[in-house]
Amino acid sequence: MSKIKFDFSKVEAHIEEIICAYKCGEAEPLDGDEVDILASIVKNYMNRHEGNLTDGEYEYKQKQEFTRARFLTVVRKDGI
Repeated sequence: MSKIKFDFSKVEAHIEEIICAYKCGEAEPLDGDEVDILASIVKNYMNRHEGNLTDGEYEYKQKQEFTRARFLTVVRKDGI
């Protein structure tokens, strides 16, 4: 596989949006555990999107991460 050029700056704004949405307006920074939880939530989504997780596996993993999260009120369009 040949290397492709990837402009990460185009992704940074989206990452900041994800962090802000996850924090629900809280000003306090995420600690290391919260960063790991949020990264796992995003990783699980990416794995499902790319076919590496079934919908059932995805739902199970996401529920585990949501229960570990400091911000427990989760509103999702797909009902998870």
